[in-house]
Amino acid sequence: MNLYFLLPILYVLLADVRSIEAISFGRSDIDYCEEKSTKIQMVLALDRTGTFRNSYQKIFESVYRDLINAVEKKYPGSQFSVVAFSDYDQASTPLDGGTGRAEYREEWCYQVIEKFVMSAQVISEAIGHIEQGYGWNNGGESSLTATLFAAADKTLGWITEPVDPTDGKTVRKIIVLATDETSTRKLGKQGVRQPPKGDGTDKCATTLPPNDAILEKTLKDNDISVIGLYTPRSSEAENGIYIDLLEYYNNIFGRMGIEYNQYVLDTSSTNKIIENLLTGISNTVECEEEDPPAYNTLGL
Repeated sequence: MNLYFLLPILYVLLADVRSIEAISFGRSDIDYCEEKSTKIQMVLALDRTGTFRNSYQKIFESVYRDLINAVEKKYPGSQFSVVAFSDYDQASTPLDGGTGRAEYREEWCYQVIEKFVMSAQVISEAIGHIEQGYGWNNGGESSLTATLFAAADKTLGWITEPVDPTDGKTVRKIIVLATDETSTRKLGKQGVRQPPKGDGTDKCATTLPPNDAILEKTLKDNDISVIGLYTPRSSEAENGIYIDLLEYYNNIFGRMGIEYNQYVLDTSSTNKIIENLLTGISNTVECEEEDPPAYNTLGL
């Protein structure tokens, strides 16, 4: 009896069993594809000013360590980096020696704290050693400048190809921006500057944020997504002054056509912070088309 006509039916049935078995192990086809074929390169761009650092430094040491472990578990081979920012160039702003404030240093605007590594411990220690930068009658933090510089900074070790030639994995690049302040627009004006060189020599040359078009082009050219973690300053919130950071940054990143997710930094639950970040990463990662592992042992 010729049974060849049954082969298509058997194939469909086995495909269904394969899918059910994959799910039964807690792994859908999509999850399998992401884990097997994707790695993450993530930069944490961290506000180093006193209002943010004093409140959230310890939290981030813990959160980022746990986040790295979670991302590494889901996307093996992922890499992580830390940069810090505070205020724009304060050279023209007098400092009050009686306040005990440190001298202005140019790296407060953008500084590489740790280049890409795969160690949660190294990243946690790097965050713990970030020196506090001070603001002084200036116009907002350099959050957008830091995002721009980090996106272009070749010294961090960004993988420039969509697929890492060393392991064949698709690379998804993300900047996590964490701050409690806007990047003041000076009545809508923007700094007109050339695209950053990305060789480690880029400096904050003006007190204005970077041109939106340059920021958008740099993020898109380097295929980088952004996740925002925002919180109002506690002292301002207590006095009824609240800058809607979600609206502010969504108006910037949300209309650029890049993958962008944002969350309020809730200090009451570090698990919630990690959950939000993982959600943002999952929204960013798109699984490449790929067959799941075959459970077919009949040679069909």
